[in-house]
Amino acid sequence: MAEGINGDKPSESPPPAYSESTKFITAKFSEKAIRFSVNLLDASRNSIDFLRLVNKSPDLYDAPLINYAIYRYETLWLPLAAKYGSSGSAKWVAPLDIQWAWHVHMLAPLYYEKDCKQIVGGVVDHELTPLKDYPKAMSSAKKAWEQAYPQEPFEIDVKKVGSNGKTAKPPDSYVSKITYDIATASSRQRTFFYQCSLPHYLDKVFLEKAIERYKKYCFLKSHNKNTFLVPCYDFDVVWHAHQAHPYKYKEDTERIIGKMLNHDDSVNERHEGSKLMQADALTREMWTQVFNESFNINGAMFRGDLPSGIGTMSKEQLLKVGFSQTPFRITQLKLTMGNDVLETKKLKIMVKYSNKKMTVNLSPGQTSWSDQLPATSGNNQFILDTSLIHKLNVVSLKVSVFSVVQLKSRQAADRVECSKCTCCCDRLLNTWGEVSFRITTVHSTSLMLSSLLVFDDNSKLLAISHLIGLDTLPTASQLSTKDANNRCFLDKAASERALLLKGPHGGDWGILIGGWAGFKQGQKGIPGVPGDRNSKRKGQKGVKGSPGNPGNLYCRFYSLKNFEGSSEVIHCVHASRNEFKFTIPGHVSVNLRNGHIEVADGAVDAELGMYVALAFSIAMMHVLCQPRPPDGADKAQYPNSIDVDSLEMVVAAGYYAGVPHNTKMNQYSGGCGACGGCGGCGGCGGCGGCGGCGGCGGCGGCGA
Repeated sequence: MAEGINGDKPSESPPPAYSESTKFITAKFSEKAIRFSVNLLDASRNSIDFLRLVNKSPDLYDAPLINYAIYRYETLWLPLAAKYGSSGSAKWVAPLDIQWAWHVHMLAPLYYEKDCKQIVGGVVDHELTPLKDYPKAMSSAKKAWEQAYPQEPFEIDVKKVGSNGKTAKPPDSYVSKITYDIATASSRQRTFFYQCSLPHYLDKVFLEKAIERYKKYCFLKSHNKNTFLVPCYDFDVVWHAHQAHPYKYKEDTERIIGKMLNHDDSVNERHEGSKLMQADALTREMWTQVFNESFNINGAMFRGDLPSGIGTMSKEQLLKVGFSQTPFRITQLKLTMGNDVLETKKLKIMVKYSNKKMTVNLSPGQTSWSDQLPATSGNNQFILDTSLIHKLNVVSLKVSVFSVVQLKSRQAADRVECSKCTCCCDRLLNTWGEVSFRITTVHSTSLMLSSLLVFDDNSKLLAISHLIGLDTLPTASQLSTKDANNRCFLDKAASERALLLKGPHGGDWGILIGGWAGFKQGQKGIPGVPGDRNSKRKGQKGVKGSPGNPGNLYCRFYSLKNFEGSSEVIHCVHASRNEFKFTIPGHVSVNLRNGHIEVADGAVDAELGMYVALAFSIAMMHVLCQPRPPDGADKAQYPNSIDVDSLEMVVAAGYYAGVPHNTKMNQYSGGCGACGGCGGCGGCGGCGGCGGCGGCGGCGGCGA
């Protein structure tokens, strides 16, 4: 991400401050004067699409698979590609394992040039290919491969080889001539992709701005060739895409900067005084001085490390949570007895449970029954206990759940406070009072933090949801469409807040965005003044007051579970205000008043904990967005306000904790600080429009 200082190897010395080697730039920047021979808009999109493809096979990031990929890349692919020359092989697409090793190698352009010359006598060119053209590009490569290596498979089963080190080991005689540590860099690239994996990184307007900022970065480098500078993630994506065209990259950067621009993503320490943080401070200062604008940009700053340690639920846990003594219907029976009996006997099977019974008649040769067949009498509706699954060993059951999973929140029993934050622990019970999930919420105004963690009954982490802001998400003005149905962004004017849900498999599961609508400040009536005949004073008519409206929460959910480049928004449907029930169709419903959570049929899978986190996140969004009377105000002055004490789920989500809610953030950001006719102290949306936590992107968001 940031380039090395000297020659072929990255320097280990700290970056220079403004000194003899760092120039104050007096030249004027001209975007038109800096030209690239690559269509960087298309290339950036192709690069992200490729990274997403690799991310679906995470074994590629680490040993043993990456080592085997490097072996195939060095000993088989590079010689083959060099043989056909840049006019042919540059447009090829290699097998996924080789393509990945090749991609990582090209992200160290000085090493790549040196290694290619050492191995095949010259640089092997490459071009990024759109995913839709992969079949044709791979076909050409496969034909050449099979002619050159008839005994070697072109493609390998990445998942199978990745989980079996014995079949993925290079020969003992193999000694690599590659001087760059591709294996270690491969692991780092997983973190890089996480930073730029959100939907807006494919947006045309967002990328066009990133290309402009990449030009500015090159301009700074052209005047400070030996100064260590760092990028933001928006134009780091562009930089990576440019490097994936080795010939053109070398030509472009030598023309613009005066030498080929190196790239070094190994500088990642973010502690105070580190090389990265010093370079970050220097880059910011130079950027502001030269371009008279902030280096930070919404949606492009460092957003933390990859989520890890998040698990899923076992089938046994799902049965306990979802079906324990919950109504169900038997829809299919299949016998597991010997075929000789079934072929000659007419059988009557009776299933009896909880004082209900069902009889199924099977004709000779018939081995199964479903509720579409008229072979049943009695009632086939039961109450299912998990023990039933183990008792009925003569037949196998296929059940269709017609009652959704129901859970009930129980108000936090444990609460811990310190000078920085408030931590509450809550329990979710199934329909029979058994603890199914444990929820931990953490709020801190000083840290601008709100988060929740979902654990199973054995304290295994199942989901994380936490507050994000404009450091992570863009505003509508940064995108090609302002339609929230097509793009995920924060509406700064409406003071929207966002919660990011992180799930298993090392990625983001979804984004919940919320705000407050319909708030109207009530106006106190003015009593009339009676007239006085003696003084001949006329009476004055009173002015009727208006009750106002506390408004309501609105939410929209962007699912990233199966993200393929665009996210479909699912609007949260809420019932009438007094019911406080919200539903995200196909996912979950939550009743904020009684704490009931219902997970939709079809969502009861190993990631059930994520749906619980989504439901609880809706309650937390209410906590963050609801306008509140100022601290110490007489609640009697707000007769039409929401009775929060009656909203069990909202209280459990931390309403009375030290929450960075919109009203408080409005006070922090220089609002009137009082009760205010601005909209009821927070009715204006509060400060959350700044993006909440770290909206400036200053959390080491240099992107290096």
